[in-house]
Amino acid sequence: MLPIAQCVVILALGTSIRAQTEKVDVEGLRKKYAASCTPSSTSEPCKQMRWKLEYALYTDLVLSMQDGQTPPPSAIEVGLNAETPQLRALALQIAPQGPAKVASAVAGIDSPYATVRQEAANVIRSYGDDKQRGMLDRQASGSRPEYPVADEAPDPARLKVKVYPGATYRYFASNDEEAYFSTPDPPEKVAGFYTQGGRKAYSASELQEAMKARARGAMDQGKMMQMIQEAQAKGQDPTQAIMAWQKSLAGLGSDPTRNFEGRQGIVSPRYIPADDMFSRVVVVFRDELVGATGIAVPLPPKAADAAMPTGDAVMQQVARMQFLQQPTIDSPPAGD
Repeated sequence: MLPIAQCVVILALGTSIRAQTEKVDVEGLRKKYAASCTPSSTSEPCKQMRWKLEYALYTDLVLSMQDGQTPPPSAIEVGLNAETPQLRALALQIAPQGPAKVASAVAGIDSPYATVRQEAANVIRSYGDDKQRGMLDRQASGSRPEYPVADEAPDPARLKVKVYPGATYRYFASNDEEAYFSTPDPPEKVAGFYTQGGRKAYSASELQEAMKARARGAMDQGKMMQMIQEAQAKGQDPTQAIMAWQKSLAGLGSDPTRNFEGRQGIVSPRYIPADDMFSRVVVVFRDELVGATGIAVPLPPKAADAAMPTGDAVMQQVARMQFLQQPTIDSPPAGD
């Protein structure tokens, strides 16, 4: 590992064309960074200076490679530990095979930047050991932009459940359909956190039976008619009652166990519904590929979290048609 002072010198390869274009005083910035920051500094000013210096190095490397020059090993070493996604991804591409390249890839697989995760996965796939390559089985499919934009962990409002204290969001195993967290705590302790308040942890077969029972109750037409009658008694629009009934069915047609049962490295998954409608099911398990306890929270489409529509023509028409198909609701019971 290079000394901090030498790292700073390398980061500020003083004649960056990119820096000149932006009229950045690289030498002055290098001195300011060296005087007030270290590579481990987390303050916003230090971060901004480091990113400018790293981007200067990135630009110099690209231009020098275009001229046929071989990147210096010291610059590649800095790149493998860079925070700037452009420099980190480039270094993973051009670094010679060795422990430093693999170590950077293992760390980079959890970068919030998809461009870095892509290069990290390529390195692990080619040069990693069996355990490291096995971890790629957790890599979630999804959109992979070709430009460096940071992904964000889903907010609690979309998760609908609390994040386990101290759990780490794993970018490489998450996508728009599922949030994946991990913790070194044992699965039993994690499951205990999510079963507070009377929630139950199910096995796969137990969950499927519970969901079937819930579906049978939800599909009861008599229940829907009762909801309509109650809405009418309160002077409310019965179509709104039907839309509420439709929304209560969300999630009952899905199988939260299908992506976990029998999958490599997943040990004894427990399924914990976060609500009575089974629309959010937290899955807790020992993940032998990641080497930690995994916590998976399936996510609904973002549109599903929108407020219940009141003026949507299509939804209103569907609900009204269902209402009109129940002619006995407004009729008195037939006499004996």
